[in-house]
Amino acid sequence: MMEDSDMKAIREIANGMEYVASEAVDKAPYDVTRNARITKVYLLPDAGIRDIIGYDITCDGKPYHIDKERGKGIIAEENDIVKLHIPCNNMNNMYLSYAHDPEDYIKYFLANEYDYFTRIYSTGIREESLSTSQVVTFPATTKQFSSVNVEVVSYGVPYVGTPWRITVATDNGTFGVVQNSEVHYVDETHPIIIKLYNENPTTTSPVTKSVEVNILMRGIWYNYITG
Repeated sequence: MMEDSDMKAIREIANGMEYVASEAVDKAPYDVTRNARITKVYLLPDAGIRDIIGYDITCDGKPYHIDKERGKGIIAEENDIVKLHIPCNNMNNMYLSYAHDPEDYIKYFLANEYDYFTRIYSTGIREESLSTSQVVTFPATTKQFSSVNVEVVSYGVPYVGTPWRITVATDNGTFGVVQNSEVHYVDETHPIIIKLYNENPTTTSPVTKSVEVNILMRGIWYNYITG
């Protein structure tokens, strides 16, 4: 039988080989990707909107700090799980990316039967999309183009110092222009005014058209600023 001292020596050799192999693997210059958890979000002081400048993270039980420029555009919250990429296994070059698909940018998505959609992104951007069908009569004018104003109502929440940015698209050979400026709130008493233009075939007869008006409103989410 093998002496106890021989067994002990073999175990020490085996342990030494395992340690060397583990060290070699850990330090090998290949790309590594790990799951990491956001533990703290650093914001630019006194910013009017949420402006992230860095993150504290933990990965494999170890803490790290990453500046925002190594966040690859992600807007993460505390306890979010992200991907920590380590090119050539060099921690000095590590950066973050989202752990899942681009849909993760959207925090909430709400819709109803009235062609009205709300999207609230993790960045703090809120979008309101709505559409409405309008039967519009464009009057005859001495010019080829005539126009008419229509009103569209949504129920967007108020914003702190930041107005909605509104774009409009129309169909059936018309085009629309938003007449409002600095829109902070929209309701029945504060509608969006859209001027629709149409190129009339003649200057002697009015033209009636059914027009689909699609509006996209973008702004900073009120609750995101106030908490």
